[in-house]
Amino acid sequence: MSEESQNKSGSAFERDLFCAQLGELVEKRGAIAHICKNAGLNRQQFNRYLSGENIPSLATAYRIASALGVSLDSLAGQAVTRETDPEKMPLDQLFNENASPNTGLVEPGFYWEITRYGDPSDQFVLSLTHFIPQKTGGLYYRYNQAARADGTIVPQEFWGRYYEAEGKVTVFQTNIRVRNTMGSMALRRLDGYGAELAGQKMGHRFISGARVTTSITALKFIGREMEQEPNQLLTGVKLRSEIPADIMVLYDSVLALSEAEPGRLHF
Repeated sequence: MSEESQNKSGSAFERDLFCAQLGELVEKRGAIAHICKNAGLNRQQFNRYLSGENIPSLATAYRIASALGVSLDSLAGQAVTRETDPEKMPLDQLFNENASPNTGLVEPGFYWEITRYGDPSDQFVLSLTHFIPQKTGGLYYRYNQAARADGTIVPQEFWGRYYEAEGKVTVFQTNIRVRNTMGSMALRRLDGYGAELAGQKMGHRFISGARVTTSITALKFIGREMEQEPNQLLTGVKLRSEIPADIMVLYDSVLALSEAEPGRLHF
């Protein structure tokens, strides 16, 4: 199910209010192409938000607000509550007060993120991840698709914050649909891997009861822009044979490195 089909009713924000606020902000700032680029959106998608045809998800609205240089409250016309506004969360305040300036470990843009799913061991979660830098650290956004028991496909969206310190990137992420903190990652830029990142992920799994899991994850850089909508990509839980070979090769090499030098990828 795409973001557009979910948000035509305006459930994420009051449709008219959001449309009016977005139009006013764009008129003041202009350069729609620049706004789209910084928000990771194509022009056609952005035009649907401007016209009020569609309403973005919370994560997408946050990216648009960041690209416009305003708070999420301002973009939504004060329609966002304190609890759902990332700019007012204590974690965000801690980052701004204590994290060091970016050190260039993260190449801004889009990545394939792959993590082993568990048993059976040939299943992996393939996601589209977006890193959006700010003055200190930045925003982390992850998208994949999940299959319900009835066979329908629903999107899963995660947003969070990341910061760079001591040669690694630390990411904290939340599932925005259920407002549940899903865990964190510690990633490193490895020699010989270009812009790719790899590290250890700690997360919550709710199969057979809530428990904390740790796993190796690898992120392969795609580019600074994406032409496709996230829901058009074949993300989600995949068998090894369903994952593009270049992504699987990266994961296998990172896994081998982790086993040879455990301390390199872990917290």
